Amino acid sequence: MVKIFAVETIARSIMSNHLHIQVRIRPDLAKAWSSEEVALRWLTLCPPKRILSNTNPKPLLVSDPEVQAIINNPTAVETYRKRLCCISWFNGRLNEYIARRANKEDGCTGRFWEGRFHCKRIFDVAGIIATAAYIDLNPIRAQCAISIEDSDYTSAQERIYNLIGHSDPKYNSDPNDNSDPNDNNGSPTLITIEDATNQSVSTLEYLALVDQTGRFLVRGKKGRIPPEITPLLDKLNISISAWEKNNEQFAKYFRRAIGTTNQLRSAAKKANKLWFQGHYAAKLFFSDVT
Repeated sequence: MVKIFAVETIARSIMSNHLHIQVRIRPDLAKAWSSEEVALRWLTLCPPKRILSNTNPKPLLVSDPEVQAIINNPTAVETYRKRLCCISWFNGRLNEYIARRANKEDGCTGRFWEGRFHCKRIFDVAGIIATAAYIDLNPIRAQCAISIEDSDYTSAQERIYNLIGHSDPKYNSDPNDNSDPNDNNGSPTLITIEDATNQSVSTLEYLALVDQTGRFLVRGKKGRIPPEITPLLDKLNISISAWEKNNEQFAKYFRRAIGTTNQLRSAAKKANKLWFQGHYAAKLFFSDVT
């Protein structure tokens, strides 16, 4: 399912009762798709319902007439193209996959999540790194792990495994799983930190930041950030003292968007709002110039 969308995943953390995911939509990729590719992606994501029989126990593959029906309808093509790079549709299908799989395991039916997802816009590299670190440190903050390499189902742990060439069953497909082979077990494939930050931050720098930030979160109020982490934070214009003091409350400070005060003002204006919450936090975290 995930590979079908024009959506890239930067960070994720799967907890026992919720998940965090940081994504980047790519409308430029979707725009480059041909009408046929849009049709194939959409029909793979939402295959037509078919009547199954004893002679046909499994759903058929996407048929050519179904593909042609979409291709011959330009309005449908453009509608599906927009949906395939839409965060709401992405989350909807991801959540549906999780609900179906959980209900199958528990032998029940109904909704899996209590409510709709919450979304916040991120403006720049500093916001990307700050948000990704917050997401990756969720297990440590919840005292479910004592290090980032022990933080199961997080993007930081997966990046470590990729660096050392270690294979972990959590990130491999289950050979006995009968779900759609295109969905990658419902786990969105990560893009590199380098790609996410336009080559301004390396994976090693990011992991060092998460590790050191995690130390003062886990060991709490007495620990301090080692001096060697300073260059990265300076490069991103993140205030060291504000980051250490307020990282645990990072997500609560920002509501609709994450960025500098000028970026928040601009985003609010475009949304026909007077303001977005987070101006005080923007000054703390991003050394904002007003």
